[in-house]
Amino acid sequence: MLKYFNLIAFISFIVVVAAAFFAGVYFRSFAADSVIKDPIVVGNTTLIEELTENILCKYYPVLKKVSAKPVGQWIEDKHFRKFTQLAKSALSMNAATKIDIFTENKDIFFSTNESQVVKLSEDSVSPGTTPQGVLLYSMGMYDDVGNKKSGSYVLTVATTSTAGCAKKSKDDKEMRFIVEIYDDVSDAYDKLSFIQVAVTIGIIITFIFLYLALFLTSRKTEKLINKQHEEKLQLERAKSLAEAQNQQKSMFLANVSHELRTPLNAIIGFSEIIRDEVMGPVGHPQYKEYITDINSSGVHLLSLINDILDYSKADARKLDVEKVDIDLSKIAHSCIRLVEPRAKEAQVHLIENLPEGKHVVLAADPKRMKQVILNLLSNAVKFTPEEGKVTLAVAEDALNGNIVINVVDTGIGIAAKDISKAMAPFGQIDSSVSRRYEGTGLGLPLTKKLTELMGGKFDIKSEVGLGTTIELTFPIMSEENDEESKMTF
Repeated sequence: MLKYFNLIAFISFIVVVAAAFFAGVYFRSFAADSVIKDPIVVGNTTLIEELTENILCKYYPVLKKVSAKPVGQWIEDKHFRKFTQLAKSALSMNAATKIDIFTENKDIFFSTNESQVVKLSEDSVSPGTTPQGVLLYSMGMYDDVGNKKSGSYVLTVATTSTAGCAKKSKDDKEMRFIVEIYDDVSDAYDKLSFIQVAVTIGIIITFIFLYLALFLTSRKTEKLINKQHEEKLQLERAKSLAEAQNQQKSMFLANVSHELRTPLNAIIGFSEIIRDEVMGPVGHPQYKEYITDINSSGVHLLSLINDILDYSKADARKLDVEKVDIDLSKIAHSCIRLVEPRAKEAQVHLIENLPEGKHVVLAADPKRMKQVILNLLSNAVKFTPEEGKVTLAVAEDALNGNIVINVVDTGIGIAAKDISKAMAPFGQIDSSVSRRYEGTGLGLPLTKKLTELMGGKFDIKSEVGLGTTIELTFPIMSEENDEESKMTF
């Protein structure tokens, strides 16, 4: 990951450096126009107007007189020499480095500075009535003794004429001139260059800091990803091991249950024969009580073993579940009758709320459905105190296409934090009331498994001291049934 990150960072660095350089060049060019060239050109407009009015118009008679001669002979005229001296004196206080005046034919006849201009830049500007300017980035000036002064200058060029001179006679011919003004902007331009370099270096340094921050973050992220990957592999290995162990546990429970059921069936069968005195009376009455206890304990133990076996098969998805059409009303009523003696013994009121005169038909396994309802009713009676109520309700929810079975009790209830524990296999809630009763803790988990195997949904709601409501929801059977299905009433 870091290898690709470094490659991308290197390419990005080259791009950023190039972009910073070109951005700096553009900034310097734009700033030169707005900060250096434009203000000087605007300021020189006033200078050209003053030069025309105070010098060219004032000395128009002299310029008119010498204009008939070639420019090289103007210096011979004493009046022109006087004009040159006075003009230089008048312009000496101006900030411009050099002012040149040309004839309309571009012959120079006046300069405030006799030093030669060496123009190294190819930039040029054409004279016009509106002053134009160009920034000469590389330029030098040679003075009279041959010393060169390099620097950056703004060249302002404009045309002017004597047409506006007030003292000029109407018969006088208009004279046109070209004015060039050189302004030294070396310091300002060097400052812009420094700003350009500073901005470029600032961008590069900022990029380096960002790169370091991203590099450190990526390195830390890569470590976290590698650590999470290792943890994921460990969890997957632990999950595989747990699943294998769970499978072994289920197989062990199933095998042990099978091994225990055979002798238990013999114990129950023989104890029934002795209890019922099939082969003759028992000699001592106390023996009959003992054999009755043996039979009850065997039946109870067999019931627990059957629950363990069923849950092990259901957990391993090896429990066979039939899908036949059953009369749910009849099965519910039968379960009520089976639980009723236990409810009377516990002094719990058992309430039956079934549709009157109507058979609720459902596609399910009749044996497993009976086991589910009996588990729920027995569990509700066991954890409901005297004078409490346990209600079994069956109803059709035609709007949602479901059949709903509700088992509601007014028992001790389960705290919200303990519901998951109660639904776990072999889970026992540590309660002074609940611990009085025997059980493996498989009643609710097995009921949930069987409900889901038959295509239903299991939902539990409970509150301590108010009771528990368990709702089973099954889809209503379709009108078209499987050919092998059969009605069970």
